[in-house]
Amino acid sequence: PMLYEPVPSSLHLPSWFLVIHLERQMSGRAAFLEGHLAKKLNDKASALKHVAANRPTFPPPEMVITVRDTHVIPPSLLQDGKAEVVKASATETKGGGSGKNFISFTASDDLNEYRDAPDVVRAKCALLAEYIKQATNTLIFTGAGISTASKLPDYRSKDKGIWVLKEKGEAIPNTIQAMEDASPTLAHMVVKKLVEQQSCKAVISTNIDGLHMKSGVPFESLIELHGNSFVEICNMCGQAAVRDFCTAKGVEHTESGDHSSHHGGADEEGKHRKARKCTCGGDCRDSIVHFGESLRASQLQRAYELIQHNDLSLVLGSSLRVSPSCNLPRKVVDNMGKMIVVNLQKTPFEDETWLHIYSDIDEVMAIVADQLHINI
Repeated sequence: PMLYEPVPSSLHLPSWFLVIHLERQMSGRAAFLEGHLAKKLNDKASALKHVAANRPTFPPPEMVITVRDTHVIPPSLLQDGKAEVVKASATETKGGGSGKNFISFTASDDLNEYRDAPDVVRAKCALLAEYIKQATNTLIFTGAGISTASKLPDYRSKDKGIWVLKEKGEAIPNTIQAMEDASPTLAHMVVKKLVEQQSCKAVISTNIDGLHMKSGVPFESLIELHGNSFVEICNMCGQAAVRDFCTAKGVEHTESGDHSSHHGGADEEGKHRKARKCTCGGDCRDSIVHFGESLRASQLQRAYELIQHNDLSLVLGSSLRVSPSCNLPRKVVDNMGKMIVVNLQKTPFEDETWLHIYSDIDEVMAIVADQLHINI
């Protein structure tokens, strides 16, 4: 609705009248925004009460790795096993609302790793299989944890996380070569089957390893928010070209685990440009999005359209700490649906999580596949 009604310029009105007119309209706009915010807060409170009252209960998981063992952040920033504020991007205070990539931890975050007992894992997996059967609009969200079984490092695991190695001063493995050599995991293949049999509407991933594409998930069912290391995009016609090699060859890791060469360069245009040309004559660019860079509007828009009506969000291998992508699976809670997380670490949104399975993703998806009679 129009919140300000313009006064026709042809009318010659005294200044005091215009002031009163504007004050009334501003008052009306404030009341509208206040009512809109109050409604959103009430809706969120109702959704959280629904989750708290109805989600299943299980014995608590066992802590297997403490945050001090993981070295995911400098020891100087640790206090009583918790992380004080850590900012991985200078733009992080602006990023959440602008579609930019940022990550942060706060003093209240629990960065420890946990595991459920085997019988609890089986019981939770049986519930997950039932939820997938019952759902009409399932979306799967994946993070780095789904790819660790392919020998690709994540960022925070104890022995080989990229940030862990940086903290220890150890050499970071050649992830470019690792991505070229990697094959989809069992979990990737189960996800592909769920999409194939229409039990999942789409896969929304923050991974750049291209393993969902290699597994056979079709482009129309795949949203890669942070890009794909094997896809280049023409700056003129927008055509995507799939390569059989990693387009980020020759770049190095920064502390955030991203590629430093894309943060250098004289201008935004040159950061991602490749020597290859499109058939239309345009320049090919890699499709990777790095911390501090804006997500591709087309991908983010597709994701926002999909989450409006989903009733089941399945999060695989993400601790939901990178914004804005971490907010997408949470929309299901506003829809009175279920958010299921499979991850060894807790997320900042445990009060919104219907079921959290603390186990290896391949193990969980193997049990779920068996429950759903999916052959891999």
